[in-house]
Amino acid sequence: MGYLESNKPMEPINGRTIVGGAYPADIWREFMSSALEDLPVSDFDKPDKKLIDIEVCSESNLLTTFWCPEETKQWHIFIEGEKPEDICNVHNKVEVPEVVGLNFEETKKMFEDLYFVVEEIYDFDETYNQDIIFKQNPEAGTVLESLSGEKLSITLYISKGKKTFSMPGLTGLDLDGAKQIIESFGLILDNIIYEFSNEQPADKIFDQEPVPYSKVSKSTSVILYVSKGENPQALIPDVIGMTKEDAKNTLKTAGFNDILIMEGEDFEENSNEKDKIFSQTPVSGTLYDKSQEIIIKISKGIKVPDVINMTKEDAVTELKEFGFVVEISPDSAAGTVINQIPEADEYLNYGSTVIIEVLEEVEEEE
Repeated sequence: MGYLESNKPMEPINGRTIVGGAYPADIWREFMSSALEDLPVSDFDKPDKKLIDIEVCSESNLLTTFWCPEETKQWHIFIEGEKPEDICNVHNKVEVPEVVGLNFEETKKMFEDLYFVVEEIYDFDETYNQDIIFKQNPEAGTVLESLSGEKLSITLYISKGKKTFSMPGLTGLDLDGAKQIIESFGLILDNIIYEFSNEQPADKIFDQEPVPYSKVSKSTSVILYVSKGENPQALIPDVIGMTKEDAKNTLKTAGFNDILIMEGEDFEENSNEKDKIFSQTPVSGTLYDKSQEIIIKISKGIKVPDVINMTKEDAVTELKEFGFVVEISPDSAAGTVINQIPEADEYLNYGSTVIIEVLEEVEEEE
């Protein structure tokens, strides 16, 4: 039923689409019913072997694999023993993609969706951050083939980040020794700075960055500070207001050992605190050669004048001119000073108290 001159679809008849199960099937049924009208009904002969349904790939007519496209998978009936034994040789090969630098969890899911068995190996890596793949086996571009339908396998190496360790201490070493240690740890010597140092002799390491025992990793940059020896100059510390011993210790700690101390009769009295430094030459903060002399002056205070046998008024005036506070005993006395505390020629701080004892004048009776 159809067109003799060409293989073209027939137009619907009475609204009925022309397919094999429509008019052609009706014609075949009427013909066969008439042809077999006088024959007995009988079944088809059963085969000796079972019939089984097997899914095969339509492109290879072999057993399907994980990688056969859905549109190529078909169910065929085979006599037992005659079904295909081999897997599809068209869709059993997969090219391994490049995954170095990708996140592990996302990559693992991708491979599992591709029916790969993923082996995970974690290790430190200096290039990739934690949980990033830094190596794969097989490499990208390798074509893997499943010979019996088994899943394919890949090993992924996942970064645990950079391996950290304690920064070695390099202080006190010479430059060559420090360089060897830096190289052995995989560190990078970024800079060498030469400076004066009071802690280490010339050509020895006196400081470093990063500091010893801090956490570092390979390729960490290191800065070394190499001593040029002790600095011949230093800033003069401020010793004003210190005692003599404290001032000497402070200056010596700063590197100044030639100290001239002026005290006693070396200079005039002054109003600065007794027994404390009131002057230094050069002044504090001056960058000065450590071999040069430092002069410090110690206040001896103000000498108490002798006011015995003076009138009360003259004694008070004299003492106040020197900066002392005068206390009179008895308060109302108006005669001559017969005693003083402290005694004359003793040195006191400006503003100290001097007590004078005054003899009360007695009026003569007429």
